[in-house]
Amino acid sequence: MDMINGFLYSPFMISVQIFSFVVSVGLVVLYWRILQETGVLERSIFETRTSWSPERLAVADLSSKWQTVLKRTATNDESQWKLAIIEADTILDEAIQQMGYKGKTMGERMKQIRPGKFPMLEDAWRAHRVRNYIVHDPTYHISAQAASKVFAIYSAIFTRLGIIKTVEDSLARG
Repeated sequence: MDMINGFLYSPFMISVQIFSFVVSVGLVVLYWRILQETGVLERSIFETRTSWSPERLAVADLSSKWQTVLKRTATNDESQWKLAIIEADTILDEAIQQMGYKGKTMGERMKQIRPGKFPMLEDAWRAHRVRNYIVHDPTYHISAQAASKVFAIYSAIFTRLGIIKTVEDSLARG
């Protein structure tokens, strides 16, 4: 037993233990910083504090804005479709903000959403990218078919969020 104690408390083993302790603390600090930088820690804490529900959304306001978008989609004018896509994206952004997601831009807010916490998240990203093309590239053209697909995405998302009743009702009014 004295031999084991002598070995464990030898200067070499004490320095190995101190080194191991310092490395462990460093790794914990590094892990903590990575969680903070990626926002995982903040999102986890935030999501346990607040879970969204359709009741938190200003459904009447968002729904009336959607009706304005639908009027623009009923035209054969590409510029009206582009404007409608921008407005639909704004409605989506308002809904995301009302759900409690924070950030300077819609992209930052959408990055906070974990898969499964928002209906059709990948499709929302696709529609948002189309909006970005429209806003950032004045030469960008969108066909009636592509615009229709983007509107269908927004309509399906808004239906799942409870902003509009059904996709078919929404598209029929437009």
